[in-house]
Amino acid sequence: MKIIYTRKGEEILVDDEDYERLNRHIWRIDERGYVVRSLPRVRNQPRIMVPMHRDVMGLGYGDPRHVDHRFGVKADNRKSELRICDNAQNHWNVGVRPDNTSGFKGVHWVKAKRKWQARICAYQKRISLGYFESAEEAHKAYCAAALRIHGEFAHTGSRADDATCILPDEALQAFKAQQELTVIGPIIKAQFGE
Repeated sequence: MKIIYTRKGEEILVDDEDYERLNRHIWRIDERGYVVRSLPRVRNQPRIMVPMHRDVMGLGYGDPRHVDHRFGVKADNRKSELRICDNAQNHWNVGVRPDNTSGFKGVHWVKAKRKWQARICAYQKRISLGYFESAEEAHKAYCAAALRIHGEFAHTGSRADDATCILPDEALQAFKAQQELTVIGPIIKAQFGE
């Protein structure tokens, strides 16, 4: 592992075999937190930015595939921390949104029912996982569903502390115990073995 520094002194982790090639360029961290460099500008054309994680994984400009940072650390561009994925998988591996009020991914308060609802999305299908008395119970159902549906791309942490992630077996038991579960679509039902 080697470190490349931006002009502002920010550290970017890269593999030894990529260091020489990547260190020839001037890198910066963009407004979304990604490490990028610009290609030489072509007259009357917009500037093209090259994200380091795409460069490291060999995805050229225009390649429709995505690169996911396994643990969400955008300054860690070692191959062991990156994986090629599709758009949906890339979105599954994101944390809690800043506007989330429950503190848990996939959990929100439903005022009309006065309960917490757990929901998950998979390939443009929104799936209700049921209504719960507490946000923690809803989070357990979300964890179980995420582990089953999203697999290795599941991000089950909470905004407060990733220690709230629970073991897959415990999560699955909590999920199956939920009486108000509704699963939509034969593909999703097949995922749960029903």
